[in-house]
Amino acid sequence: KMLRDAYSAIGLSHLLAVSGLHLGIVYMVVLLIVAPLRLIHRGHRLVNLIVIVVIWLFAVMSGLSPSVVRAAIMLTMLQFAHFSSSVSNSTNILAFTLFAMLVYRPSYLYDISFQLSALAVLGILLWGQPLLRSIKIGSKLLRVVVATLVVGSVATIWTLPVVSHTFGNLPVAGVIITPVVMLFAYLIVGFGL
Repeated sequence: KMLRDAYSAIGLSHLLAVSGLHLGIVYMVVLLIVAPLRLIHRGHRLVNLIVIVVIWLFAVMSGLSPSVVRAAIMLTMLQFAHFSSSVSNSTNILAFTLFAMLVYRPSYLYDISFQLSALAVLGILLWGQPLLRSIKIGSKLLRVVVATLVVGSVATIWTLPVVSHTFGNLPVAGVIITPVVMLFAYLIVGFGL
């Protein structure tokens, strides 16, 4: 209880809950692990299948929270787009995913996890991606670090109003701390996997 209260006070309580962030990390690690399969004939199909199975295994094992279900549906749709060599539009995928989730369970609309997940991803798509496209960095590792910092900041800013309303405080420190902590989340989840 004390740990949760402390994390909530500084705006980091979302790091204690399994979320779409964690599934995204698992997704990237699995893609790295199975990447060599792309070298065999039709290996990309096997990669897509393995990734989708692992995504949903993680979602089920973590309890199917709304944010994890949202991420699992979006990543599955992304994998289907890769499989069929289609162009995907992340904003359309998000809109379809949220619509499908609300049709399945309308009460998700009042679930804080659903609200924060939807707002964070919308912010990333509308602010984070354009900002990242405008930043030119040569080093791949530095690009990952900058992308993590930008995405973490944007997601935190977009969720501030709901966090403030729901929890009764405005965790401005979370805007600065969350992106830095996200860098460590990649390491922790990656090595854990």
